[in-house]
Amino acid sequence: MQAPRPIAAASAPEREASAGQPTVRRGPAFATIALALMMMSIDSTIVATALHTLQQGLDTSINWAGWTLTGYSFGFALMLPIAGKLSERLGRRRVFIGSVVVFTLASLGCALANDIGTLIALRVLQAAGGAGFTPSATGLIVDHFGAARDRFVSLFGSIFPIGAMIGPVFGGLCVAYWSWRGVFFVNAPIGIAIVVLALRYIPRDRPMSRERRAGMDFVGMALLGLCLLAGMLAINLLGERGASVAAFAAALAVALLAGVGFLVRIRRAAQPFIAPRLIYGTGFGAVNAVNAVNAVNAIFGGMSIGAVALVPLYATNRYGIAVLAAGSLLIAQGVAAIVFSLLATWGLRGTGYRRPLVLGVL
Repeated sequence: MQAPRPIAAASAPEREASAGQPTVRRGPAFATIALALMMMSIDSTIVATALHTLQQGLDTSINWAGWTLTGYSFGFALMLPIAGKLSERLGRRRVFIGSVVVFTLASLGCALANDIGTLIALRVLQAAGGAGFTPSATGLIVDHFGAARDRFVSLFGSIFPIGAMIGPVFGGLCVAYWSWRGVFFVNAPIGIAIVVLALRYIPRDRPMSRERRAGMDFVGMALLGLCLLAGMLAINLLGERGASVAAFAAALAVALLAGVGFLVRIRRAAQPFIAPRLIYGTGFGAVNAVNAVNAVNAIFGGMSIGAVALVPLYATNRYGIAVLAAGSLLIAQGVAAIVFSLLATWGLRGTGYRRPLVLGVL
């Protein structure tokens, strides 16, 4: 046993260093991670109040303008599991900093885009960068924050609703006093600051084991991406005037075939893109429970994203409400999300997960 040092009790960073781990200044490290997560969550909703102005500026339809939100959701959903695997293979710090760089460069590209197709593609790339924040940030805290990791990880739950709440307000400010391009330009200085802070305060990655270097299922990744993209295109064609039935049927058929192929692939692949138990469970009862949770998540996600996209746009187009005031309409939703998430956390301790889940659905 190591002899006690002739000084007062060691601080948390000193204890980590003595255990062979990098010294971590938890306050600045968490602030850096939280700033990145806040930037990503704000960008998921900041475009909502700029849709009307963006539509006019790029001379496009409202359906395709809405794809600036849809494309962001697509890129985030597809890249989130990929980013988790990359953080295991390449290291949390590398993936975190690389994701911030991709997000920042894509934001600059969005601000300079001159047509809707380019903007949508860059929004997908922007979301792909943003998707790398969550798994790498969580991994950094789990790896380096010791016994305090649960408390810091739980704080993530308040960052996302706060960011989603203030995003439309920031978007309204940019549109009212600058331009719709400003909702993307503002990410540049923030992203640069995060990279500088991350290089200074985020600890270096630990050596990777052979298991962490395991391969990736690119076939499953491609099938899921094709399923999501074709499905969203089919839905978009439903709302497009003059769209042919054949085009809608073709997109829907591709989505269904790719979806079935993905489900088959994750059962057969040695290292599937998504663990089959997350979709199928591990038994008959588990299958029912997993399917129920997935259905609830899908419904909740569609409702929340739809509200964020439609409320400011409807308020502006139908009632002529100024964009800043229209963005403020979503503050109540964000406040309610924060309050009820705290209540749900308290309720879980006393009642378990079933009752809060049922009440939330109702």
